[in-house]
Order: sequence, then C-alpha cells, then structure tokens
Amino acid sequence: MFAYIENFFSSDSEINFTKDKLDKTATSKLIDYFSRQNTLPLFLPAGKYSGIVLQQSLVLIPGDRQNPQTCSYLVVGEVINKTGTTGLIHKVEGTLNINFSNKTITYNADPPNSPRVAKISKNENQNVFDEQYTIGKNFPHLNIIEPIFDPKQHKAILVMNFISGMDFDQSLDNLWEIDDLTSRLDFINEFFIAYKAQLYDIGRTHGDLLSTGNFLYDFEKNKTNFIDFEHSQIRDENSYLSDFSSFRVIINQVLQQLSDKELTQEHREKILQLCNNLRAVVPKNKEVNEAIAKLEHELPNLTRTKEVIGLITSSIYQALVNSESEYLSQSAQPRF
Repeated sequence: MFAYIENFFSSDSEINFTKDKLDKTATSKLIDYFSRQNTLPLFLPAGKYSGIVLQQSLVLIPGDRQNPQTCSYLVVGEVINKTGTTGLIHKVEGTLNINFSNKTITYNADPPNSPRVAKISKNENQNVFDEQYTIGKNFPHLNIIEPIFDPKQHKAILVMNFISGMDFDQSLDNLWEIDDLTSRLDFINEFFIAYKAQLYDIGRTHGDLLSTGNFLYDFEKNKTNFIDFEHSQIRDENSYLSDFSSFRVIINQVLQQLSDKELTQEHREKILQLCNNLRAVVPKNKEVNEAIAKLEHELPNLTRTKEVIGLITSSIYQALVNSESEYLSQSAQPRF
C-alpha cells in the first residue's frame, strides 16, 4: 500500500525513507535534484546531495520509461551479508516512485513475507554479475533482475529475492545437534537434487560449491537453494569431476557424530533415495556407480545405522576420492 511521504523534513536532516516523512519542501528538493540531471542516475549511493542527506541508497528500476514524467527507484538499506568476494548483500527496503508532472513522491515498503536483496559490487565487475544472472534467471525462486551497471559509480547491482536458510557450516552445526540419520540423509539428498538441476538443466555450476553462502538449506521446508553463481563454470561429463571433493566432504561430514541405532524402513528408503540422487549426477562414472550398486545390494542385510554409514564411507566416499584423484592426475599431465 502506497504511503505519501510528507510531514517533517529539514535540509540539514538525514532522510531515512523507512522512518522519516518528507514535507513538501523535501519533496520539491528531491524532484529538483533529479530534474537537473542530464540522465537519471542509475545508482545513487547514500550520502549528501544539494543539502539532502540520504540514509539509504537508490537503484533505478529498469524499464521502457514510456512515460518520461515518472520513474521508480529501489530503496536499498543495510548490509546483511559481507561474505561475498565481489560485492555486499543489502536489504531492499521498498520502492520510491517519483512523478515529475505533479511533483509527488510515494514510497511503498516491501512486504515482510517477500523480502528482496541487492548485491552491490565492490567495483564495476560486469562479467561476474552477468554470469550470476545467466544462471540465476533459470531459477524462478530467485526472481532475479537483469544486472544494472553504472559506469559513473563503477558499480554493478543485482536484485533478487531473499532466500532463507543456513549455509553449509551453519547447517552442519545444526545437523550435528540432531542425532537423527533421517535428517542427515534429507540434507544430503536435497543437495544432490539441487546440484542436478544446475548440472543437467543449466550446464553450469558454481566454481566452489561449498564456499560459505553459495547454497542455503531451509530446515523448515527441507529444501536446498543455490543462490550465488559468481565464478560459475561450464560443466560436462568430465569437468564436473572436480566437484567430487564437495560431494565427499558433504557425505563424510554430515554423517559424523551419529549414535548407532536400529536401521528402520524409513532409513532404508532415504538411503535408496541417496543412491538414486547420486547416480543421477554421476551417470557415467563406473567406480562410483559400482559403489552405489554395492550399497543397494547389501542394504537388505544391514540392521544398524553404524553398518550402513560404514559402508557408505568405505565404498561411495572412497569411490569419489579415487575418481577425483584420477581426474586431477590426468589434468596435471602435460599435453603435446
């Protein structure tokens, strides 16, 4: 619901669009500032402009601008994630709508149940942000917008939905507090399902799958979402073997610190799902598929969780290690 920005403002005051209300003088000054620009600024960092101090940054919403008398800006607020190598993640507070013909400004706060974020680069890194958009646009849950590049500010901005969940390290801490094999297998299965969607539907994956913040796991929804695709790499049936290190780390670490319990029918079903999901991402790897077949063959005879975890470690985990080592040794050989 749009709220008209009015009431208190002084030229020496900082403007916080989420808290302060602008009177007619403030509105007039903002409109006058934009009107004096040869072209509308694509990115307006928080700061002082002709006596007006903005506490939040503004990002021009791309569009066809059929009506030159109106424009809209995203109001970008606090940093909520500093782990990115090429940019910082900011919270999108809402939308600022400017009408130059009737000289009004309206502000629409983002609804709390559908938050958005803006990744703002540390410099104008167009190639990396293009990579993220190329992959991200294929995932509807991101609702990613084509990146905005501002050569004047030397910045690139990428806007998408905020995705809830924990990164791998946080998830691991949480899982280790849950002495439950089913929860651990759910996590592993969801990771492989999400990875398959990248590898075979998109053909590209992140260059470092386990880097903090590249994928998030939502424990409430039992769902993995990859969210960061910078430095993405094209994968084929050979090059994706370099991702095996991530596979084995996940399998090994997630299945640690579990008590030995009776193997239930639910456990067996989750393990068979793991076999199918892993097979789906390594269809042409003979050694890993043989290890999967061995697990499936011996599963009916296993009665304890410790037995099945031991078999996963001794067969599937080891097959991943061997396949990765073979790939790395072949990659290191000189080519003539």
